[in-house]
Amino acid sequence: MSKRLTNFQQRALFGIFGSIVVVGAILASHETPFNYFFLLFLLAFQGLALWEYYHIAKAKGYAPLSRLGISFASTYILARFFTINSPYLGFSSELVLYLFGLTSFVTYFTQQQKSIGNLGVTIFGLLYVTLPLSLFIDLNYGLTKNVSEQTPLWLIFLIVATKMTDTCAYFVGKLFGRRQIAPLLSPQKTVEGLIGGLIGSCATGLVFVWITHHYELSFSSQVSYNESALLGLIIGMASVLGDLAESLLKRDAKVKDSSSLPGFGGVLDIVDSTLFTTPLLYIFLRLKIILS
Repeated sequence: MSKRLTNFQQRALFGIFGSIVVVGAILASHETPFNYFFLLFLLAFQGLALWEYYHIAKAKGYAPLSRLGISFASTYILARFFTINSPYLGFSSELVLYLFGLTSFVTYFTQQQKSIGNLGVTIFGLLYVTLPLSLFIDLNYGLTKNVSEQTPLWLIFLIVATKMTDTCAYFVGKLFGRRQIAPLLSPQKTVEGLIGGLIGSCATGLVFVWITHHYELSFSSQVSYNESALLGLIIGMASVLGDLAESLLKRDAKVKDSSSLPGFGGVLDIVDSTLFTTPLLYIFLRLKIILS
């Protein structure tokens, strides 16, 4: 019988497997029927992450409408996906959000006790988890209406830069970490680890631009080396904030992990940084399009 894998080995193996699956799904997402595999993958990830968020809220003593929230969140993701290819459904995602808020209020009409807190926790789940992850669809398909200009490279860049920040921060912090950033939230996060993570994210941006320039991919025409390095730096900072934000929730609820996955603890632990970096990249690209 082999010895139990260490946390590092679990983290490495699960990270490699997860990265292969995610990048593979994104690369194939512009070909039918693999675009539906991408959709199902996104639905599963956001559903599990949202369920884990509601689990944390319950540990704190709240009673969120978990099934209602996950059902409307999944419907919202579906609406965003099909809206990309159908202008006639342009209002559907907003309608889903309206019906979710309306249904949540109606549900609590007979449960007045702690209704403000429970409503807030229920609705905040979509703001915290579902809305940022739904931007995966926009980054992959919806930044431009010209099909020939659509590219999965931005989404791949986002995931690689975010995870490089986490990975570099983890290893540099393990080796050289001395000064803590937020000892009450995450004692293992250090200033040295943060610097290592930011260097990793900036390097990712520079390498990505070099690769796309070299192979003349569509990604290269949209950002310069300076812009990519700056974007990598900002993504790195947002990645750390996203990690600390989830730690804040878990500390408040006195929950160690959002779930139980090898070396990570849960799906929410995997996507927590992405919840902050995805909107940032989306806003950056939308501004680039508007100002160009």
